[in-house]
Amino acid sequence: MQLLLLRSRWHIILLGLAFQYVHGIFTQLAYRMHKPTGAPLHDVGFDLIPELPSDLRWISEAIFTSLLLSFIAWSFTPILFKRDFSTVLLWTRLLTVLVVCQSLRILSFSSTQLPGPAPHCHHGTIT
Repeated sequence: MQLLLLRSRWHIILLGLAFQYVHGIFTQLAYRMHKPTGAPLHDVGFDLIPELPSDLRWISEAIFTSLLLSFIAWSFTPILFKRDFSTVLLWTRLLTVLVVCQSLRILSFSSTQLPGPAPHCHHGTIT
């Protein structure tokens, strides 16, 4: 059953994966277009949860990587065990939603140039 679904939906999965590259290009473009100006905007999120020091950033990466790998492993369990959902349908829907959200994100950060609270957004720093 999984193989039949994959044959009928492979192009959606391929386009969803290719769009991840397009999103990366636009992210880099917005990053390069950014010009730090005056004082950064106040961000309540940075007050509540301060940025991790550079020597502890690996903790954030480790947590993210373990969650991502756990999800990927879980999503392929229907291939190994009998489950009520399909891996192909799950990834097709996930990538479709991801493409829509990333398209809106591209429109948002391409049309908005606000000074951010992150250290690389401060005036006088090289981006």
